[in-house]
Amino acid sequence: MVAQFVSLGTLAAMCVKGQPSDLWKLDSTAWLLMFFSSITGVALGHLFLYNAVRLLGATLSSALQTVTPLFTFSLAWFFLGEQMSGTECLAGGVLIVGAIFLIKSQARWPSDDAAGLARPEQVVASEQPKPLFTDRQVDD
Repeated sequence: MVAQFVSLGTLAAMCVKGQPSDLWKLDSTAWLLMFFSSITGVALGHLFLYNAVRLLGATLSSALQTVTPLFTFSLAWFFLGEQMSGTECLAGGVLIVGAIFLIKSQARWPSDDAAGLARPEQVVASEQPKPLFTDRQVDD
């Protein structure tokens, strides 16, 4: 569902900022490539991200996600001969250092077991959460 909303937003931005009339000039191959790109780039990307959050946790997943531009540049440099400016190298270094700090800080946090929190597989399906608000009035 997220992939469709992202694709619609991209299409809307293209129509506002681009030349919408060119969209209708595309042949079926271009439309097929755009569809394939949206499925592989957006849908599979979200699928892998959600699985990473489930398996690794949100902190480690987001830390690894912040170094994605570095991997993208590395592949572009290797396969396409792209060059990087000094500012871009500095930004990449900041991303790597930030990711390292995130990963190291997660190692110092108490685990769910130490905090007395139940893991999702330990929660019984029949247990209902208590409502925060009720429809009866509380006397002061």
